[in-house]
Amino acid sequence: MREKLVLGKNNIQKKCFFFIFLFFLTWIPHAHDAHAICTPNPLNALLAVDWTAIFPIKIGGLQIGISPPGTSDPPSVLTQPICFCPNPLPRPGISFSMWEPVYIIETVKDPMCMMTLGVQLPIPFGNQAGYDKKTRHKFFNAHLIQYPVWSILGLLVDFMCVSGANEIDILDFSEVIPTWQNDQLATLLYPETLLFANPIAPMACIADAVSSNLGYPISPLFWCLGSAGTAYPMTGNINSEGSVQASMTAAGRWLNFLHRPGAVWDYATWACSPVPLPTWKKNHWRFQLIQPVPGRVQVMGRSALLWGAFKNPVGIADNFAWMVFRKRVCCAL
Repeated sequence: MREKLVLGKNNIQKKCFFFIFLFFLTWIPHAHDAHAICTPNPLNALLAVDWTAIFPIKIGGLQIGISPPGTSDPPSVLTQPICFCPNPLPRPGISFSMWEPVYIIETVKDPMCMMTLGVQLPIPFGNQAGYDKKTRHKFFNAHLIQYPVWSILGLLVDFMCVSGANEIDILDFSEVIPTWQNDQLATLLYPETLLFANPIAPMACIADAVSSNLGYPISPLFWCLGSAGTAYPMTGNINSEGSVQASMTAAGRWLNFLHRPGAVWDYATWACSPVPLPTWKKNHWRFQLIQPVPGRVQVMGRSALLWGAFKNPVGIADNFAWMVFRKRVCCAL
């Protein structure tokens, strides 16, 4: 009887070790496409940021600077120098607006490659990687990293109209989101995909493409990404010949995707408080490619033919990182 108990105990231990072994197998990095190489490269915010992207700054009735070439500044919800907000009683303030660098979006062919943080994390089991060289199909995973530049540099830290975040943090990553990996699952979760992912809806995107190339993305056409394609399906599957343009598409889809659950809020729709929006307002965001080769700030959907030359050197990766600037409108005390 004692021998049977010992044998039974040994079998249970063996099963436990077997399941633990299977668990760790799911986190062993997979072999990647030879073209995609994770090259961790910790970011230096002071050197990487396109500082012209924070302009124009508007304080009361005074404007400082102008929008960089290829971008625009949307009309502010504040039209007067003096504003009022409930707090809970009405309080006066001075109208203020600027473009604030707050996030980094990484769009990577190597899953869990946190290039701007300088690390390669373990890869979840079954995660997609790389692309098909024989077709135009590309797949990008995406990461949202909180990167409060002003706090990192120790500037404007006590100013109420600047993000209160004070540390770098990984907020979201697509490797653990099943719908980002699969078009069919994404369509089930977001049925409006059937409305926008068809041959007719993209026809409306022609106007957005023309306007975006002039620096004026059309926000009501939220499903359009200008020359970068469409925001649907909200997955990392991109059909594009150019990796730089495809990376911009993935960044736009990811930001739009994060609006739906309220992971990202809009700071330019109401001056008294940020508001959650089910879909993004494209003209409230700017994107600057910072890795592998830094570039100038762009609006979503501007053709990479105008700015993307030599931004993806051979042998470096097909992994990209974007500094994201958020339009911020505030009624400041």
